[in-house]
Amino acid sequence: MYGPIGRLLFRKGKYRNNEVSITGGSDKIKYFSSFGYTEQEGVSIMSYMKRLSGRLNLSYDVSKRLSAGMNTLFSNVKQSTNTEGTTYVGPFYSVFNTVPPRDVPFLEDGRYAFNFPRNGQGRNPKAYADLNYQHENIIRAYNTIYAGYRIIEGLEFKSTLNYDFNMIKGEQFTHPLSAYPLSLGSISKSFNDIRATVWTNSSQYLKTFAKVHNLDALIAYEISDYSVDNIDASKTNLANWDMVELDNFSAPGSIGGLHEGYRMLSIISRVNIVYLDPIVHRANPSNTITGTVTLAQVIKERRKELVGEDHRQFDALRNNETIVRIGGWHIPNLIDGVKSSNKDYFHSMLPVPKYEMDANINMKQNPGYSL
Repeated sequence: MYGPIGRLLFRKGKYRNNEVSITGGSDKIKYFSSFGYTEQEGVSIMSYMKRLSGRLNLSYDVSKRLSAGMNTLFSNVKQSTNTEGTTYVGPFYSVFNTVPPRDVPFLEDGRYAFNFPRNGQGRNPKAYADLNYQHENIIRAYNTIYAGYRIIEGLEFKSTLNYDFNMIKGEQFTHPLSAYPLSLGSISKSFNDIRATVWTNSSQYLKTFAKVHNLDALIAYEISDYSVDNIDASKTNLANWDMVELDNFSAPGSIGGLHEGYRMLSIISRVNIVYLDPIVHRANPSNTITGTVTLAQVIKERRKELVGEDHRQFDALRNNETIVRIGGWHIPNLIDGVKSSNKDYFHSMLPVPKYEMDANINMKQNPGYSL
């Protein structure tokens, strides 16, 4: 399938996942906790991923009026971010495109080969895989604490605090023996810190009067705080490439960073009042609804409210209402004004597919069809 270099750059990937969880509680307290570790090797010898994660969900009914809880999620991911795709030294592109089987990774004396006619001088994918690295470490935490208090029947106060944390550290090293164009190598590091805090407080009152009148009132505010810190730096000319952190002869490559963020206050309020009787009475005083609302009344209101919106036929079919069929050029062989119950009108139901009928000798076809 591929030449000598290919057999050195690829492998059979492995995947391992271990997880343990605990759940339990009582009438007042409930909890769930899990812990997991995942390790994965890619088919390229340069690729890997290791993840450590944990979760804790806890809820507690302190009293009949007060409840509280928390949800937290943590993960620590270490992974390779090496370029493996369309670069000249990437394993996939080089093995299947620019490094034919005749090109070998090592010279007779054991040194890395340097001359690759189609790939370029110094572009040895094996040297790149052995000597270079590009790592990333991601630490994430998502945390929520909440509480609710029922002041009186229908009136409840809720408070929720969310804190999200992301830290991403990256490191990349290019060995002099694999650098192209020729150089004494380079190293770069980056650091990103992203934090978000959201605090929400709300009071809501829900009340139903006389079984048909509803009141929904809400007032809430939210404070959001978001910040990003970033810094990255690099250096070149690594004269002592095996002591890159202590090399005094290296030359600074670049350095940069930024800090940005915002803080926002949001306030919302609403009052919804549904007072059913006056609305219906205004539309038709002789048809005022009192007491419990029936399904027939709801269907009738939908018929008036949704006129021209193609809901009437579906409502009639679903509720097996009597349908008045009107004949015309688009519905031949029907007589104007003829009434028919859905039970007698077979188009209210679709036929059972033939393959379902063939698969089950006990299946009965819906009335009106002879499939």
